[in-house]
Amino acid sequence: MTEGKIKAGKQLLETGMSPRDVAENLGVSIASIYRYLPASGR
Repeated sequence: MTEGKIKAGKQLLETGMSPRDVAENLGVSIASIYRYLPASGR
């Protein structure tokens, strides 16, 4: 995950998008979303 994808992922999660949809949108696995954007950091 690049810094840009991490930042975009945080923004998408803040809008209420599901982690699964964020993963699809960024082209990464859902495991990557949970690894780089843990629930405590959202």
